[in-house]
Amino acid sequence: MKPPRSISTRSAPVVDWEIARSQRNCCRFLNNPAKCLPPISQNNTETNITSLANQLYEGPTHFLLELIQNANDNKFNNDEPTLDVLYKSGYIHVQCNEAGFSPSNVTAICNLGKSSKKQSAATSDVVGEKGIGFKSVFRVADVVWISSRAYNFKFDATEPLGMITPSLADFPVSKTPDWTSIYLQLRKGRDSVTMEQKIQHELEGFDARLLLFLKKLKKIKVGIDYGVKGTRTCVYARTRTQWNGHEMINLTKDNVITSFLVYRHKIDDLPTEERRPGATSTELVLVFPVDENKEPIIASQQVFAFLPIHNFGFSVSTQ
Repeated sequence: MKPPRSISTRSAPVVDWEIARSQRNCCRFLNNPAKCLPPISQNNTETNITSLANQLYEGPTHFLLELIQNANDNKFNNDEPTLDVLYKSGYIHVQCNEAGFSPSNVTAICNLGKSSKKQSAATSDVVGEKGIGFKSVFRVADVVWISSRAYNFKFDATEPLGMITPSLADFPVSKTPDWTSIYLQLRKGRDSVTMEQKIQHELEGFDARLLLFLKKLKKIKVGIDYGVKGTRTCVYARTRTQWNGHEMINLTKDNVITSFLVYRHKIDDLPTEERRPGATSTELVLVFPVDENKEPIIASQQVFAFLPIHNFGFSVSTQ
């Protein structure tokens, strides 16, 4: 579809032709989901996908890190990339002010191991590499709705091949206009109460240091709906400044600031890595927490690979 050659931008309404093409492609894709499926038996596929969702990570709350990782890997057209997470009993609503899904993003999210990030994996801006991390949401959710630009669809894990076969569906709740929104309907079962308690506990203990090494995300809002007690929202933000010629990262939690001095060292001539084609260098980053007088804070810190891996007892955060 192409706009008329004689169109006047002054008199005619503005049409986003890319969105129009995306809507057309979306309808073709979602009305023919079988085209995205591998030519193997349905039962084996369902078993493999379920096993993947359950075994991808040890803890049931690790999907939260996957959602943060996916948001950080998005493309943004604004100066304050933001992720908004709201939990209420039975549901989680995640929103991001990214540029929005493209047809390749939709295709990738409907496949196993096929990621739209791989083309840029050699750059340091991309955190993910597996192309399968999103499936971890099905460890806690039965139904997942997605709304982004022209796309509105859902995955229903209770249906055959529902984790990779989307169906057209209206988004079930109100959303921020022009943001990508994901809505998780949490699983019901014998362990659902314990699972939701773990999710709530994880969100209540959210650590602003998750933002330390992310390249794009600058703000994360975490809300918990306590029912009749109301909703509690915490805002976590990251800014960069300079102090005596040194790079400094400032993390803010509800207006309380913690500062970190940053030291970087580039490492070249890396050996070939199959999962990172074209990546020949990396960067070692040391981040030292300091108080308001720029004196060191001696405390155990995490080791990161963009997101935290483990606490080995170092007094410096390392990536």
